[in-house]
Order: sequence, then C-alpha cells, then structure tokens
Amino acid sequence: METGLAQRIRIARESKDMELDSLSRRLSVSTRILRQWESGQESPDAEHLRRLARQVGVEAHLEEHRR
Repeated sequence: METGLAQRIRIARESKDMELDSLSRRLSVSTRILRQWESGQESPDAEHLRRLARQVGVEAHLEEHRR
C-alpha cells in the first residue's frame, strides 16, 4: 500500500516525538493547518514542505507532490 503525503507527515512528526503544537510553532503555522496537512484535507505548499522536511529530518521530494 502506498503511503500518502498526509500519513508520511504524521509518521515523520511522530518518529521525532514531536507534538502538533511544537511542530506548528517551528513552522510558523497554526495547529489547525498542520492537522489539515496530516488528515489530507490540505497539502503544504513547496516552501512549507521543505521547512517541514528540515524540521523532522527527512528529504522532501517536491516533484511527487505537485498539484
């Protein structure tokens, strides 16, 4: 089964033992926005995806997530 972006965001955050509010502060976004990214309701733009990847220590493959 392919893992979607939303699930990968959540897994990456949890693997670093980060709470939603902690990561949202580091990214300068609301916890509501981060929750929407993790649920698949919204997707981060390229810049937020890069910043998110840096915060959780993973590589961002931006070409996979273009709309």
